[in-house]
Amino acid sequence: MADKPKDQKFKFPMPETLAYPVQKVMINYEYEDLELHRLFSNEALAKRESMVQADLTRRSAHLSADEVSDFYADNADVHGEVFERLQVNSQLVLACSLFEHQLYSLCDGIKRRSNLPTFVSRKSGGTLGEAKKYLTHAGVKGLFDLKIWSDVQTIFKVRNAVVHNNLELRNDEDLDKDLLKKLMSDPNLKHKLYLDLDKEPYLYEFSLSDAYLQDAFAKLKTMIFAVADYRLYPDADADNS
Repeated sequence: MADKPKDQKFKFPMPETLAYPVQKVMINYEYEDLELHRLFSNEALAKRESMVQADLTRRSAHLSADEVSDFYADNADVHGEVFERLQVNSQLVLACSLFEHQLYSLCDGIKRRSNLPTFVSRKSGGTLGEAKKYLTHAGVKGLFDLKIWSDVQTIFKVRNAVVHNNLELRNDEDLDKDLLKKLMSDPNLKHKLYLDLDKEPYLYEFSLSDAYLQDAFAKLKTMIFAVADYRLYPDADADNS
């Protein structure tokens, strides 16, 4: 629990936790919405796959076995493989955007109830790093040493790889070897290796699974509630009385 800085004049109308109770209710609603979106997307993808497969079966009925194989290979985009991957990836981007918004809002709550001038911006450096700096400055201690925070950072690295490279890691001087190690050891991720002429991997292609999304959503929710439930300056009412 943090000691209150002498130059701080907090105006907390209720000092129990960093977030108001209604904020916690809304955060919980947002994660329920996120889960509903995941289920709806899965249902839509399954329905689409069934429809596309029926259509492709009709279109390829006159082809030989080899021609059918070539037909599917040449129409990967059509029968859903690429679209499905992009759809699943988008759910992780959505979850991370939601987490950033919630973290931003909690920091904003501190600013509005205190005289802390520094605030989180969405400039270079990222919301995670700036929010950590701001919350630490406000007096939050211990949360960012927890394993769950490290897990969240990894999730955001995966999110960045999704946005910038469609979750493909090239084996070059810019390769994040620590991230590659974590991805290769994650049972909830599928991966393909592309080898060069020397049979060395030059590209690692990863695909998110539904199990990965569920695990990521749970970790993001656990971390945001750890922040929301933090008891910041519980003596604030006594000081302001």
